[in-house]
Amino acid sequence: MRRDCYSLLVLGQGTSNPELLVQAFRSRGVPFATERLLNPRIREVYGRDFVLVRPDLHVAWRGDHMPEAPESLVARVTGQA
Repeated sequence: MRRDCYSLLVLGQGTSNPELLVQAFRSRGVPFATERLLNPRIREVYGRDFVLVRPDLHVAWRGDHMPEAPESLVARVTGQA
């Protein structure tokens, strides 16, 4: 996980596509990366298929499906709302 950007941890085998979230971060010029970690123990710890981590390593959001309004989530977690 990178500490110079927001990171989306993909922990499950879910079918949700994170591309709209990726685009929402890019459209605001916010550095963003995705990391696929298929270790079931990590998935068990976080309890969700997707975990969004801030650059300071705090969890900003988590869920089993991508948010319906990714632009709103990006605005909220980056303080640009």
